[in-house]
Amino acid sequence: ARVAMARCVYRDSDIYLLDDPLAAVDAHVGEWMFERCIVREMLQGNSRGGAGEDKNRSCVILVTNALQYVNHPAVTKILVMEGGEVVEQGTYEELTRDGVSEGTSLFSSFLRTYNDDKNVSCGDKDAMKEAADLDLDEEETASSDLGFLGLPHEDRRSSLMREGRRSSHMRVSLADLNVSPDGTPLLTDEFAERETGYVQSSVYVSYARAAGGVGVGIGLVLIFGVAQFLEVFSNWWLTYWGQSSDGGKQCYFLAVYGGINSVAIIVTFTGFALMLVCGLRASRKLFRDLTSAILRAPMSFFDTTPTGRIINRFAKDVSTIDLDLAGIIQSFLIATSSVISTMVVITVASPIFIVPLIPLLLFYMKQSVDFNVTYRELKRLDSVSRSPIYALLSETLDGVSTIRSFCTQGPLLEKLLNLLDEQQK
Repeated sequence: ARVAMARCVYRDSDIYLLDDPLAAVDAHVGEWMFERCIVREMLQGNSRGGAGEDKNRSCVILVTNALQYVNHPAVTKILVMEGGEVVEQGTYEELTRDGVSEGTSLFSSFLRTYNDDKNVSCGDKDAMKEAADLDLDEEETASSDLGFLGLPHEDRRSSLMREGRRSSHMRVSLADLNVSPDGTPLLTDEFAERETGYVQSSVYVSYARAAGGVGVGIGLVLIFGVAQFLEVFSNWWLTYWGQSSDGGKQCYFLAVYGGINSVAIIVTFTGFALMLVCGLRASRKLFRDLTSAILRAPMSFFDTTPTGRIINRFAKDVSTIDLDLAGIIQSFLIATSSVISTMVVITVASPIFIVPLIPLLLFYMKQSVDFNVTYRELKRLDSVSRSPIYALLSETLDGVSTIRSFCTQGPLLEKLLNLLDEQQK
């Protein structure tokens, strides 16, 4: 009901047809919506240039059985219907002129019944208040479970009564609901909550465990190291073969060279296959854990977490783990082993190379740190700015019929383009 009322207000029409929208909300909420939304915004047009100007006033036709609204000064005419026909009409004063107590009109009888029920309801509320006061002493002993420590007596009692209306069998703390002390839900901000600084070592350990354990990660490092060693050994053997003057051992040299390369091929293939299997295993394990965490999350998580952020985790992040992460780790291991082997070979052949090698290593390490800081934060901002796009697409698909009925394709398309521009900066 509140969403539909908001759509009506943003529509800014001259005539509003409201089919009892206040029946689906609580009494105090309906009273607030009637005064602030129907009277001030729809009828008087406060947001369209000020109240009281005839050019800004609209016509509101409200269908309701809530008689507490009909005596409002803004209500200019009342139609009483019975059996699909209008049986009485006029202002509130005209319909009650014969006296509520006499009940000579249908509207008067309705009003008298409403007043009787209201008096009974007031009596019930007094009884409920006395019962709440009696139970308050018992509830105060459990106030730490409810998360109301430090609140004044009156605030604690109102909070207990508010919780009692929600459920008489449920105890929820403020931390569990992720709400502020005044009861206002907090919508988490992904930009403010994003990680900063270096990636924690626990992240790498978690991925290694998902891939099969830390031992599997160490095994992969050793396999790619052995593969690089065999490549260097193959080049050395070829050089040794070329410098040999014994022409009768050509078959021997060829057999050894072929054996070295055959073992290198097997080791390299084993490393690639193991990396692929471990990557798929890690992706499956992390996706299963993510799905399990979402399915078991409390309702407060979905109340405070935008849908686009959840979709972003299942879409782009899972896709990166499935398709890119294993290949990136494999390329890193190959490049690292190749660089280390090259430096070792050059240092062994020319020991003087170690003198310029040390400042070069320090320089490249400094450049690597500076680059990683910028690149890491850019990737995080890219991931965070993608969530609103997924959220807008999801909301558009859910409300496509409403969007078409109100002809708001243009503003939504403009909003999507702005989000894309923001994400691509």
